[in-house]
Amino acid sequence: MSSVANYLSKLSKPCTNYIDDPALGVVLAAGTGFPLEHNPDTVRAPDVAFLSRERIEAVGEPPEGYWQGAPDLAVEGVSPNDSYSDVREKAFKRLDGGAKMAIVAGPRRRDVTVYRSRMDIAALTEAEHLTGGDVVPGRSIRAQEIFA
Repeated sequence: MSSVANYLSKLSKPCTNYIDDPALGVVLAAGTGFPLEHNPDTVRAPDVAFLSRERIEAVGEPPEGYWQGAPDLAVEGVSPNDSYSDVREKAFKRLDGGAKMAIVAGPRRRDVTVYRSRMDIAALTEAEHLTGGDVVPGRSIRAQEIFA
């Protein structure tokens, strides 16, 4: 397994455990695309995505192809080939596309940045707790668990 694939696997497990509750919604792994822009079409696949139960029920059956818009929550890991600024820009695009929260996890710095809007940004050290707020209510994980 490549170092990037290994890192993404390590990232997805604690994030999935953090938000996996069928009563709240569905966790989707890397590879699930979400169109964020049109003309030209731009489809992005976060490392981990969460769709709320309410959003799923509003759509009914899962749509053919991609979900429209951004997921409610998108988690991105900064892989060795990424720059922090590029991944931050992806987080902003997801928020612009309708995401309620985007999380960027940086293993080199062992930090987690939570984006709720372009102005509501929280940088967490690995000793702090990440909470789901109104997006994933009742959920909390110590940031260092993301890097375990």
